[in-house]
Amino acid sequence: MVYLLLLLVGGALLLLSLLTGHDHDFGAGHADAGEVASWLSVRAVVAFAAFFGLGGVVAGALGYGGAAQFAYALAAGLPVSAFAAWLTRVARTRGEVHTGAGRVAGRVGIVRIRPEGARPGKVEVIMAGQSTQHLALSDDALNVGEQVIVIGIERGVLHVRRWDGR
Repeated sequence: MVYLLLLLVGGALLLLSLLTGHDHDFGAGHADAGEVASWLSVRAVVAFAAFFGLGGVVAGALGYGGAAQFAYALAAGLPVSAFAAWLTRVARTRGEVHTGAGRVAGRVGIVRIRPEGARPGKVEVIMAGQSTQHLALSDDALNVGEQVIVIGIERGVLHVRRWDGR
């Protein structure tokens, strides 16, 4: 029953993660996390759960139980999880994984809602092929549709300036 539950929940979460492109690294933002962070990405953990469950269900259907069923489950879950962790590590080294708001600094975005004085607006920034919107403040008088560059971030709010492409 545990294997079936892991297969169903892990499989649904893995499918959802793959379809939406969302992932999160538990160790992201910590300089000492190193390569361990890729093993703790949600996608790698969920892949392990799904395929561990699948291996246990298949072993049970073949008539195995106890330690043999557990061994089949591990044999299915560990390699898939390791592959997902490796892919996460490769994507991170290529800058294709968003692991924190600090990675927005230096990127170009588009004003979607104009900031006025102390009232933040919204800026759309494309990272790793995905569009994200962030609250933003600016000393410049900006209009909707203008390009901006992110010069910093404070308490989750971007600080942007007009960008002329130079």
